Formats: sequence, C-alpha cells, structure tokens
Amino acid sequence: PPNLLPGVAPQEVHARWIYRAAIEAVDAYRKTLEHVAYDRRTQQLTVDGRVYDLSQVKRVILVGMGKAADRIAQALSDLLGDRITVGQVNASADEMIGSITVTAAGHPTPNEQSIAGAKRMLELVEQAGPEDLVIAAITGGGSALAAIPAEGLELEDLIAVNKLMQRHKLDITKLNTVRPTLDQIKAGNLRRRAANAKA
Repeated sequence: PPNLLPGVAPQEVHARWIYRAAIEAVDAYRKTLEHVAYDRRTQQLTVDGRVYDLSQVKRVILVGMGKAADRIAQALSDLLGDRITVGQVNASADEMIGSITVTAAGHPTPNEQSIAGAKRMLELVEQAGPEDLVIAAITGGGSALAAIPAEGLELEDLIAVNKLMQRHKLDITKLNTVRPTLDQIKAGNLRRRAANAKA
C-alpha cells in the first residue's frame, strides 16, 4: 500500500497508487520481457515457448505499428542488441532505437508519416528472404498509425472516412471492418508481403 502524503486525502493517494500499478502492469516493455527471452550464447530466441535459432538467421527485421509498438521495439532492442539488422515502427514519437527507426505517425487519423512508415515496412518485409526472420510488433492504434491507401484512393479519402466513422461513433470492431477495405497494409497484407521470410 502507498504511503500517505501530508495534505493529500488518503483516497487520492490510493487512487494514484492504483493508477500507477495498473499502468505498470500493462506496460508493453515489461510484458514483452515476460514473453520473450534471448540466450546470447546459444543464439536461441524464445517467444512464448517457440524457439528461433538465430544462428541460422541472416537478418532480423522488426516492423511495428501501434501506440505501444515503440516500447516493444525498445524491449526487443535491449534483448537482441545489434542482432536486429533493421526496423521500422510507426508510433507516437520520432526516435532511433538501435537500428530501428520509429516514426511519429498520425492517430486517430492517419497522416503522411503513417503512409511513409508503412511503405518502409512493406519494403523491408518484401526484401526478406528465407534466411531472414521478420518480427512484427502490432498494438492498439496501429490501424491509424500505419496506413497505405488502396489503389485509387488518397490520404484525404482515408481521413474523410475516418472522420465520418468517428462522427458516427462507430466502435473499434466496426472501424476495423471498414479500414482494411481501404488500405494496402491491413487484413494480412503485411504478413503476405513477408511470405519469403520466417515470420
């Protein structure tokens, strides 16, 4: 239990403590480390019990999108270090995490950075071969943060549809039913583009 603070109501102290504990419990960095392990000596990467032998992998490519994708990227970078060859993640702030480029993209409405980062992701996974491992870190918010308009559409079309759906207060299930029909990276397209790699 938290220590009480002078001049602050006990209920407020407890509420703050509960809030911080809840945020820590779902932190993507921490959750990633709970599910992923890497043995540098044997080069064994274990993800929820599934083992990948990185001694048999030429390149490790990380792609990601979502409000917590940068935290996952940081955790994986801390685990794997320079074993990650290259990466592109669309999140909320521009930064470099080792060899991973993090692009500040638009949320809840996609923007030009959403498209630029998503195109880079497709480029990276399409270049991946059978000796490469592609890791995808996808979290909530990814559908806005990474977007490539379908053929015949422009960014303005995605924005207009997105605003229309928000104005009508569509729930996330309905939003995610519509979005893939307008977009080249959703509905399994990222995975299909990585078909030649271990993913």
